[in-house]
Amino acid sequence: SGKWHTAAKRFEAQSRVTLSGTTGAQLTADRLSWELETGKLLAEGNVVITDEGTRVTGQRLVGDTKLK
Repeated sequence: SGKWHTAAKRFEAQSRVTLSGTTGAQLTADRLSWELETGKLLAEGNVVITDEGTRVTGQRLVGDTKLK
């Protein structure tokens, strides 16, 4: 389930969250917090990133979606 925090411009979700990008990349995690204004992203628990045949796994990911 997910929740949008309007004042903070933040999206939070838990219970096996999946984000899919326009290029086919995919991020899956048990919990996700994404601050849309700053681009800061935190994924925790069974994190899996797949993109063009590459698969990366871990327990925690800290990222910035505004980086090019």
